Amino acid sequence: METATMTSGSVNMIDALWTLIQAQPKKVRQALSLRLAEENASAHNIITPALAMQIRKAREEYSKAETTRCETPEQMQQFFDSL
Repeated sequence: METATMTSGSVNMIDALWTLIQAQPKKVRQALSLRLAEENASAHNIITPALAMQIRKAREEYSKAETTRCETPEQMQQFFDSL
């Protein structure tokens, strides 16, 4: 088992947790890293009420054929410039 040496009189929680994580076998660190990445990704996939309203509006516009169609890159650039 590895030990940690304190160089100051106090340890904050993040440093203590980091030391604990570093002492784990590589497989455990990898599993922890994957789990943290999954949780972080799912946190970014939350649809807020404002976003839900924008999605609903876009679907309504699409269903009514209220869309913009660009045939060429130049037309697309003109459309983006108009926004």
